[in-house]
Amino acid sequence: MKISYFSEQDWSEFLRSRIAFRDFLDFSKEEKEKMLGMPLFIENDFLGLKVKEFPNASSESLKVGILTHKEILDFLCKLENGIVEIKDLKEICKQP
Repeated sequence: MKISYFSEQDWSEFLRSRIAFRDFLDFSKEEKEKMLGMPLFIENDFLGLKVKEFPNASSESLKVGILTHKEILDFLCKLENGIVEIKDLKEICKQP
């Protein structure tokens, strides 16, 4: 499986790079820190955001430092149900 991500070229231009997932996991600490907050994709589908690795997390994705789109949606749905009303999110949160 290959994932892709955006690399900053300058302040106004981004280059999309593709890399094998195994190679992504082998990035150095410095390379991983540069990617924090970057969106990750599989083909053209949003995979999630690059975050700091949490070795003791219950989620396998967080152990490798990826906050998946499902985890993001679950969080937003909890907000929708408790604190904030986000337009069009009610229908998304009702889906299994």
